[in-house]
Amino acid sequence: MVRVAETAAAMLLVLGAARAEKQLKIMGQSGKFTLYEATPDDGITVTMDALSELDAEGNEVGSGGAVKHSFNSFATQSFTIAEKESGVAIGTATADRVNFTANIGSETDPVGKLKVETYLITENGTVGNGDESWEVVEGDLKWNIVFPQWKFCNPCTKGGTQETGNSLDLTITVSGQGAASDKGSGKVSIGGGKALNLASKVSIDGTNVDMPEGYPKTTVQGSKTMTTFRFPKFSESVVYDPTIGSEGGTGTDNPGTDNTPRMFPGILSLAALSVSALAHAALRA
Repeated sequence: MVRVAETAAAMLLVLGAARAEKQLKIMGQSGKFTLYEATPDDGITVTMDALSELDAEGNEVGSGGAVKHSFNSFATQSFTIAEKESGVAIGTATADRVNFTANIGSETDPVGKLKVETYLITENGTVGNGDESWEVVEGDLKWNIVFPQWKFCNPCTKGGTQETGNSLDLTITVSGQGAASDKGSGKVSIGGGKALNLASKVSIDGTNVDMPEGYPKTTVQGSKTMTTFRFPKFSESVVYDPTIGSEGGTGTDNPGTDNTPRMFPGILSLAALSVSALAHAALRA
């Protein structure tokens, strides 16, 4: 059973059934969410921290003017949680899907959009990215970070300077239950037996490419893992799929870099991940 309580600032979903009851607090004004059993202090929190448009030299652009291309807080960004869609085909599998979307810069004339897509697998099948394929079973969860559109500075004006955009940096923080530790090869332990797995590849306009050298860039401080993704300039869309999985191996060691059979980046086992109840709760609402 799922109970939903909603206010203007937050949505609270409570997931019961056979598993221990879990509660999810989604902050619609910032996109921050916390999953917990007893209190929010005992949960896992994911925060979107900052978004920057950069020029070819890596300098921030689009921070001046009324409509911002760059900002260091998502506190003023409103996110909309779409209704569940059932029977969505993904590869040869079938899933329930729910999307979380924010207009960036302006609600009426946005610079771009940021969307999180979540897929709860309902029928077994095979999914892939065009180069590789993976088997999925009922109860797995696949999710994507997507920029379906973006108006790069071409140019933007700040004072007397003309600025041209060349890439996007998105910074997120994952706060776990224990000291975080960077294990290398794109894997970060976030405590509680969970790991953050970071692909080095990103889909740009439908083609998988490597992120620029040095990215994703991760900094660990106590229980917090701060990661910056750099997405090269695109015409149509960017799709990226990090994974939060079991440190024991349900995630990927370095997703997207070789042909070793393994769990698809962005596919999570609900049995293994408490954080996966985020989308599961929303999908069952």
